[in-house]
Formats: sequence, structure tokens, C-alpha cells
Amino acid sequence: MEQFKRYRLPVLFCVILVLLALGAGIAINLMSGMGSAAEHVSMGQRYLNDLNYSEAILEFTNAIEMNPSSREARQGLSTAYMATGNYSFAADVLEDVQDPYQPDEEISSSLADIYYQAGNIGKAVQLVNQLVDLTDDDQYYDQRDELMREWHGAARTRAAGTDQELAISNGSVVSRGRNTLGQLGTDNGLGDPEYEQTEFASAQFDGTPRSVYCAGRTSYVLDTSGNLWAAGENRWGQMGDSYATTLPESGWIQLTDTGDVLDAAGIPGRMLVLKADCSLWEAGAGAGQTMRRISDLGAVVQIASYGQALYVLTADGGLYESGYGSYYYSAGNAWNSVANDVVAFQVCSAGAVWLTSENTIGSNFGVPVPEGWTQQEDGTVLPDLEVVSVASDGSDFLLLCSDGSLYLLDGNTVTSAGDIGKVTDMYYTDNMLCVALEDGSTLALQDGQLQPVTG
Repeated sequence: MEQFKRYRLPVLFCVILVLLALGAGIAINLMSGMGSAAEHVSMGQRYLNDLNYSEAILEFTNAIEMNPSSREARQGLSTAYMATGNYSFAADVLEDVQDPYQPDEEISSSLADIYYQAGNIGKAVQLVNQLVDLTDDDQYYDQRDELMREWHGAARTRAAGTDQELAISNGSVVSRGRNTLGQLGTDNGLGDPEYEQTEFASAQFDGTPRSVYCAGRTSYVLDTSGNLWAAGENRWGQMGDSYATTLPESGWIQLTDTGDVLDAAGIPGRMLVLKADCSLWEAGAGAGQTMRRISDLGAVVQIASYGQALYVLTADGGLYESGYGSYYYSAGNAWNSVANDVVAFQVCSAGAVWLTSENTIGSNFGVPVPEGWTQQEDGTVLPDLEVVSVASDGSDFLLLCSDGSLYLLDGNTVTSAGDIGKVTDMYYTDNMLCVALEDGSTLALQDGQLQPVTG
């Protein structure tokens, strides 16, 4: 027993030395691995500076394999992917380490830039709005304002109401149809139910128009200064100008003078106004005769309407619909959820079509599934294209991609629209699916082809 005790201490001492040596070796290997990751990052930055993106991607990828938590490596890899136009990969690299419940400011800012560069401004706005909520920093309020103005800066040159049409032609507003309540913006045939203007003629709008809208027998013009004007029916005070009347009135009434209106939408008796600070305002049935702010939806980034349905997209990705029965609304309680995780949408006579942050397409009237596309469990469809905007007439779909290309989905067939110029907006009006181009022209989808709008 004594002999065993004499030899036990030297044996234990040897074991301890061996364990210490192993531990030191592991630590050295770890330090060596971290050092190698740092070296890959350094090399990646060099390649990035030299515009050698393929080698930069390789170096940053190696660094992440050695140290998955390396923020520098992920930012570098994301930048390299973005430089090559691989926006989806650029976003995935950062989103893999982003906490959706406690977002990181730097990562959110980088992601917003990626989506902006990809042309997905709706997603960029949502991310910057997260930064507004996270930091309450003035720079993010300003950035959100700028993004909203760019997103909604395209001209909408055509609109149709109950019995009137508006268009912008050569920088002027023109109208045609009936003028029973002054909805044509003129005094021609004012109040006469038999009068009908069959050709477009001057609507006598004195400002510089940017977009036109119609809701029932009320006509709206948004000018290039960001102010809204209206003509026609004001029976429910939907102009928000502190009065209501059933009498026909000639001419245009200026509704705002703040220069911050980005978009308007409406149904008979009710008007919605979207401003650059993401605030939503309403007037008319259920809301009163002066514009009031709708605060229960939070920040709103997009609005649209067709017929007797209003749609609103909030900054957290919620798409809501007002429901039908426009004359009997109660303010603040008419919004029903349609979809979540939405980044952009459009409406038509059949309903709404939307794009999610996962690049899937949904609608409340169905989406075709061509070969190579995937039906998701939630009913949306994942295309094999990187889509940033979608529109439909209830049958055909137009898909705008991150590289600026436009595709037509007709049944289960996907075809390119060809080189038509830069698309700035897509919308449905007067039974036409319209495409607005950067040069100010408008195309309409007719017989499966995009053709210049005439008449």
C-alpha cells in the first residue's frame, strides 16, 4: 500500500503534464486557425480593392468557414457578391447572422443598401424603418423619406373612375366621359346627365401634373410639387376640404400644400393619402370631412385601390384590405389582414397580387406555377427569377427583375418582354395593365403584347 502511494504522485504529475501539453496544442491550433481567418479577410480586402471579386469571394468564404461569426468576413463577402450583381447571395450572407427580434444596426443598414441596389426599394424602406424604430436617429428618418420619394416618384398617366377617364398628355391633364358632378375638371356639360365627352380634352388643370387617380366620380391630380388636387363628387366630404356637397362644381380644388404627398387612392366616398413620412391620411365616409391620420396601422409604405376595395401595406410587411361596402365605413376598424411578409403589391379588378421578402408571389386569385417554379405551403409561388415587383390584370402577370428585365407570365408560359427601356412603375387601370417607363411613355398589355397606349 505504501509503495502504491509512493508512485501515485509521479504518475499523476505525468498525466497532468500530458493534459497541459494537449491543451496548449489545442489553444495554439485555435489561435492559428483564427489567425488564418484574419489572413483570409486581409487578402479578401486586397482583392476587393483591386476589383478582383472572384478571388475576394473565395478568400472571404474561407475566412467564414474558419470563423463563422466574423462580421468583417461577412461584410466583405456580401460586398463582393453585390459588386457582381448577386444581390440574393449578398443578402443571404448577412441575413444568416441577423437576429429578427433584435436586429443589428450595421447589418440592417447594409441589407437596406443591398435591396436598394437590387431595385427592391420596398424591402429597403422596411429595413430603414426598422432602423428608425431601433435608433430614433434623424439620419434614418431622412433616409426613409428619400427612399419613399424615389419609390413613389414614377408618374401614373392614366386613371379611370365610374364614368370618367383622366390622362396626362404633353404635360397637361386631359379628361373624357360624363361631367355630371364636375369630375372632368371643366364646366363643359356640367350637371347634364346627357352630356358625354367622347374624346380627351383639356381638364383645365393649371399646375404641372405628375399622376392622376379616380375614385367613383371624384378625380384627383398629384402635382410635381407633391400636392394633391381634386374635382367632382364630394358628397361624403372625401376631398377632406371641410365641406360636403351634392351639387356639381367646376374646377380643381387644392387639398394639400405641404409638398409631401406621394400617393393617393380611393373608392366612392372615401380617399386615402400617403405621405413621405409613412403616415396615412383619410377623408370621407366614416372619417369625416377633414383629413385625419390613421394611426392604428403604424408606418405605411404603399397604398392602392380598385373599384370598391382599398389596400394598404405597412412597414412591417402586413398587407391589409378595407373590405367592400364603401358607403358605410367606420373609421379605423375596417382593415382586414390579407398577407404577411409582403414587400410590394399591386391591385386589379380580381384583387391583389404581392411579392414577399422570400421572393415568392402571392395573390387572392391564384398564381400559375410554370415548370421550374415551386408552390409553397402558404400558397405563394417561388419563381426561378429574382423578382422585385409584380403586377397582374387577374389573368396575366408582369414580373420586374432585379437586373431591370421584364417578364410576362401567361398561363404557365414565361416570356421576356424584350428591351423596352427602364420600367418605373406597373399598375392596372381601365381594364389595362400599364407599364410606366423612365422616358415618360406608358405601355399597356394588349393581346399578350406590350403596346403604346393610344386614345
